[in-house]
Amino acid sequence: MQRPSKFFLLLVFFFFSNCLMAGDGTSRTEIEAFFKALLAGHENMDSFVQDTELQKANRLGISYENVQHKFLISYDIDPEVKKKVNEGNLKYEIEYQELGKGLTKATFSLKSVSYKREFFFKNGRLISPSSYYTQGWKSFSTKYFNFFISDTSLFNNYSAEKLDSYVEAMGNLLNLTKDDMQLLEKNKIIYILCKDQAEIEKLTGFNTRGMYTLAFDEVTTTFNCHFHELSHLLINFRLRKLPLYTLPFLQEGFASATGGRGGLTRSIILDAGYYMQSSGYIPYNSILTKKDFTSEDASMTYPVAALYNYFLLKELGIEAYLELYRNMSGSSGFVDSLTTASIRLPWQVRFEEFLKTYRYLSGVSLEKKGTAGRLIYEGASGKIYDYGNFYFFRIKNNIALSGTDEAASYKSKKFQEIFPNISYKGEKYLITSNAREVSVYNLYTNNLIASYSTGFSLNSQMVPLQDGYYEFYINKDIFDEDLQLLQASGI
Repeated sequence: MQRPSKFFLLLVFFFFSNCLMAGDGTSRTEIEAFFKALLAGHENMDSFVQDTELQKANRLGISYENVQHKFLISYDIDPEVKKKVNEGNLKYEIEYQELGKGLTKATFSLKSVSYKREFFFKNGRLISPSSYYTQGWKSFSTKYFNFFISDTSLFNNYSAEKLDSYVEAMGNLLNLTKDDMQLLEKNKIIYILCKDQAEIEKLTGFNTRGMYTLAFDEVTTTFNCHFHELSHLLINFRLRKLPLYTLPFLQEGFASATGGRGGLTRSIILDAGYYMQSSGYIPYNSILTKKDFTSEDASMTYPVAALYNYFLLKELGIEAYLELYRNMSGSSGFVDSLTTASIRLPWQVRFEEFLKTYRYLSGVSLEKKGTAGRLIYEGASGKIYDYGNFYFFRIKNNIALSGTDEAASYKSKKFQEIFPNISYKGEKYLITSNAREVSVYNLYTNNLIASYSTGFSLNSQMVPLQDGYYEFYINKDIFDEDLQLLQASGI
């Protein structure tokens, strides 16, 4: 039998290579048409998008002024790149990768300037990266959420219930109507829990621990209860149609005042803001503009902005606050142009009065209580007493409290972060102490829920130490249940 020639083998190789690169010819034609329309600024891009993706983007009725295609927010090709391509100054390439089941990844690249963007298509029509990457993830629904979980051992029903409760609490704060709440219940908030930052970056293109994806009203995060990003979504839902950009002092201040930050409850953030403002470390009026706000570290600007927005919400009421928020929103150029003089925030004198009445909210106190306490736990790690509205702790360093509703398969990332060489056994609360700090964690949500730090105390008081035991009080409101019902143990 005659062996095939090298020329014939090359033809076969190129034929199959093209099939692998292009997939279905019709799909490739549609994808090429998508890129041509995108570069040309086509007015109607909906025809290039899967119907299910359009429904997902529009399901909550949130839209943005002067944004023609919501589903392309953060996924579009940069305007400057489009301009140079259309002028003939840059040439682009599209690389196709067939992923099976009608799925294609098309990478738009400009090799001369090291620029590339990835787009996903199903049967030639655009889908979101999250729709592609969350295939096969655990999914389930609660009252207000559709959850997609990468690693089910990192999530639990308790966190899901806390998220639902938070939506209802924010509904009350924002004066959401019955119809609003029914819409959220029907069409759901999408909550995507990633196992790490690398996974988030694949889904969103951003190296972050969590974010609110405007295009599809999704919270993509590594945190079990990312209330901060939910606050961003819910205020946009309340306003419904709004500009794409908002003054960061208000935007991040609102989300931090109501939802804390990833891993930190609002009380922790507000107390930190009170310290920074009262000590003169970062006065609120030094970070009003976008430039000033973004030039400082977020760990300092967010708490200060949170405190002032907390004051505004109390002083103005929600409707007047929302009007102010809306007035401080606009185009990117508008927000960039706002100066300290043009940002008219009310009542400097009243804010100073508010500071005089502010009391620490984070739940840990070193001040001695007058009444005698009732012993509810005694062990090698220390003692816990019931003191009316407080629990008095007298512990060596660490104490854990095991819940009654822990999931057997759940693993707390926070516990493993603090104690990498100790096995997690379903503990719900962890209290750690040393001479300078007391920290209280809810290990089911992995959030710091109460704290005291000498570094954030105006009088710099150290944690009292008696006979080798640190002594402090924690407000009962910090905990979900009577601690007498829980099993305590040392670590």
